[in-house]
Amino acid sequence: MPHTPKLNAARRLFLILVWGLLTQNAFSREPQAEPIPLHGMISGVTDGDTVTLLDAQNMRYKLRLAGIDAPEMRMPFGVQAKQFLEKRLLNKKVVALITKQDRYGRDIATLLLAGEDINLQLIQAGLAWHYTKYAREQTDESAARYSNAERKARMQSVGLWQADSPQSPWDWRADRKRKNWEAKYAASATGIRVGSY
Repeated sequence: MPHTPKLNAARRLFLILVWGLLTQNAFSREPQAEPIPLHGMISGVTDGDTVTLLDAQNMRYKLRLAGIDAPEMRMPFGVQAKQFLEKRLLNKKVVALITKQDRYGRDIATLLLAGEDINLQLIQAGLAWHYTKYAREQTDESAARYSNAERKARMQSVGLWQADSPQSPWDWRADRKRKNWEAKYAASATGIRVGSY
C-alpha cells in the first residue's frame, strides 16, 4: 500500500491522540475527595509537619500536614518549624481536614486554628516548602495560595530563605539514603558489618 500525504497525516493524528490519552493522567489533578473534618486538641508536635491530635473520645491521630514539607529536625530551621507549631498549636483546639492516609499510616490534613490555615502559615513564615510533588492533590486555589506564599517568602528572605539556596527536605532525605547505602556497600565490600540489613 503506497504512503500518501493523507495517510501520513492520519497516522500522525492517530499517534498524537494516543499520546494525549496516555499522558493525560500525568498532568491532571487527582480527583478531590471531600475532606473529612476531625475536631480535637493538638497533644504533641513531632516535627515541623507532623502533629498528634486527641479527639473528644481520647483517640490519638498522627497527622502529616498536607501540601507542605518542613525541614527535618537535623536540618537548618527544623527546630524552628517544630517550635512554630508548638507555640501555635500545643493544647489548642483545631479542625483537621483529612484527605487521605500516607504509607506510614498518618492522616494527611490541613490544620485550621480559628479558621486559619496553619500549613499555609508555615510556608509564609519561611519554615516549609510548598510540597509540589503532591500539589495535584490540592485544590487549584490551595495550590496557588501555597505556591504564592513560598514565592513571597523567598523574595523577602524569610526564615530558611535567608540562605542562598537551602536544601529541600526531599533532597536531604535522598542524600542521607544514598550516603547510608554507600556506607553499607563500602562496609560489605571490606567485610565490615554496618547497621542491620
